[in-house]
Amino acid sequence: MRHGGAERVERIYVVDPEQKLLGMLELVTLLRAPPSSRIVDLASVATAPIAANTPLAAAANHRGWGSSPTMVVVDRSGRLIGVLRREALTRALARGPAAQAEVAEATVAGSLARGYWAA
Repeated sequence: MRHGGAERVERIYVVDPEQKLLGMLELVTLLRAPPSSRIVDLASVATAPIAANTPLAAAANHRGWGSSPTMVVVDRSGRLIGVLRREALTRALARGPAAQAEVAEATVAGSLARGYWAA
């Protein structure tokens, strides 16, 4: 979600010291929690993540899109790589016919990397 051109943070992803995904936490839940609360106790299980080597076309069919506009992306070890927004995936898949072969071979990890370097 954007507000005044800036990204709004609505959820936090909780990881362990090895960067493995433990869960997610809505920001409003964190803000309303008692000061003595532990983040790991407030977090809920994240929707099944998308593997970084998943082709973009396959990622579009992930069951998690029904409940969230963003999906967590993890590597083979379950380490958090980033978050993929549905709108970014839709843009990548909607590019012209010349790019369709490229998209067919593109992976979620590649899309995240391109988005990072384009920012």
